[in-house]
Amino acid sequence: MTLILTLTLTLILILSYIIFLNCGNIITASKFNERSGIMTGLKQSELNSIREVASCHQTVANKLSSYADQVNDPHIKQMFSQASTKARQGAQNLIQML
Repeated sequence: MTLILTLTLTLILILSYIIFLNCGNIITASKFNERSGIMTGLKQSELNSIREVASCHQTVANKLSSYADQVNDPHIKQMFSQASTKARQGAQNLIQML
């Protein structure tokens, strides 16, 4: 039973992280000013897309945090917590670049 739960939670973590990674693929590097760390010359639709990506990151972070709260295995709890922190940082980084 524990093995099945562990495998299920690991699969959820992997799928959540894949969603997290795919959300970030819509940002175009040509609009990012590396020196200032700010996105420039964006159309309204691009701004909306980036906000949506940030929201996606935040949703994934919340779900992973919730999963971490539900498990008892310390290794799996740590995996979910770390992934949640990275997703939350990704959302914050996107918002700061706008």
